[in-house]
Amino acid sequence: WSSEKEKSENLERLKQIHADMGWRLLMNEHLPLKKDGAQIAIMGIENFGWRVVGITPEALALLATQEFRKDKLPGRLCRGHVVGRIETTRLLFDREDPFSVEKFFELFLKNDETVLMLKEQNNISQTFPKFISINNPDCELFPNGSLIAWKHRQKERDFLRQLHETPNVT
Repeated sequence: WSSEKEKSENLERLKQIHADMGWRLLMNEHLPLKKDGAQIAIMGIENFGWRVVGITPEALALLATQEFRKDKLPGRLCRGHVVGRIETTRLLFDREDPFSVEKFFELFLKNDETVLMLKEQNNISQTFPKFISINNPDCELFPNGSLIAWKHRQKERDFLRQLHETPNVT
């Protein structure tokens, strides 16, 4: 977008399109559903899910061989959670007293941090790989593109190219 105003207007237009189709977008909120004594809740977050906070040196090196184009490496890269999803699920749900909605989302988003890595590095039976930190608090880089993929635009390629020139491993 050429301006923040244009970006904001685009988001509002997308929300309206979904509303016109009969969908209710859950924007950092939840919707409890009850039936026959059972209860579940559906939650929706904006574009902050699976926030990328780093990349392994091996993934960065592999991307460098393909001009930092993820599309040239089908099935080779993934996002791995810094805190395992099972651990996060237990933290959020295996408790006597439920968290407030605010605390729930705070913990969920904190534990939803991911690192770009080679597919074979994403193995819960191994130590989590060392990675190069990426400052990405608002998910401006590598936002969700679908349930299992992230957007990998020119902006991300340029960022990775620059990172490749001066990496810092944590």
